Amino acid sequence: MDGVICGHIHCAQMRDIDGVTYVNTGDWVDSLTGVVEHMDGSLEIIRWLELKARLPTITAPIFKEPKSAIINEFLESSPR
Repeated sequence: MDGVICGHIHCAQMRDIDGVTYVNTGDWVDSLTGVVEHMDGSLEIIRWLELKARLPTITAPIFKEPKSAIINEFLESSPR
């Protein structure tokens, strides 16, 4: 085998143990961590608090007409 991936041991880490890649995802509840695989096959530990800090602030769009009118228009134009 080339590697081992396990999770929910609360301490995310990636390391080499005698030529075997060991990946622990941590957990999404306490440590807010996970592991993603990139398109090139590389693995990366993600930490939600660090990721969240890098995300752009999203603001709601300003509508010129009441939201209910937009929703009604969408519903009327949607195929049934």
